[in-house]
Amino acid sequence: MQTTISTRVESGSFFDLDRKEQALIRLREEGAEWALPFALMEHLVKSGTPYVEHARALSSDRVHVSGATFDWFDAELPEQIAREISLADYEIVEHTDGRRAALTQALERLAAAHPEGFARVREFVRGLLWVGLKPTVRASSLTSSSDPALPYVIAFSEKARHHIPPEPCQSGAVPPLPCGKPPARGGPPVGQLPRPPTPGLRRRVLLEDLPQDRDRVARYPGGGPQPVLGG
Repeated sequence: MQTTISTRVESGSFFDLDRKEQALIRLREEGAEWALPFALMEHLVKSGTPYVEHARALSSDRVHVSGATFDWFDAELPEQIAREISLADYEIVEHTDGRRAALTQALERLAAAHPEGFARVREFVRGLLWVGLKPTVRASSLTSSSDPALPYVIAFSEKARHHIPPEPCQSGAVPPLPCGKPPARGGPPVGQLPRPPTPGLRRRVLLEDLPQDRDRVARYPGGGPQPVLGG
């Protein structure tokens, strides 16, 4: 059966960063490969904003995992780029040895536990934006995000280290916890739903329900489970 979801970037296509287009060739010759996604952004947004030039204010701290290289962006996120990808309330967090270790560990774990998934990340992700809310912003932070205007780049926050992506409920699957939150006092036990799940319903699966990860589960003060990734 032919899939309708691309699993690789077609050679010579618009998203092929190695194709022979003058703007891309110039960036490669200058050793500024980390700026290639921003060249695509200029074509996609068509606002006349020179995103590549703004992106030159960024620096790249390269992360190497299982033969793949990722550009972990540093410095101040240019306002023109932040506004376009809905990150105006965010700033790039300080690069530390702890964050580098956590990022590397998470990618290594994905490569080891889910090589197919890592292959997709390797194919479609080049740039990493580890962000946090600006001190003056009072809002709930994003966990992870990407924007069609900026291909190959994903943004994520500290929240991503403690977040389990939702999984579809399937027959015989691990009992889910609604909304991924601890049960309210007096509420149904963890893993019980008030009604049977419907097909396609999105829920979170707890790490403590996965035998190989039971030793990596901390708990909220109230007794509810708290998944811990990369910590």
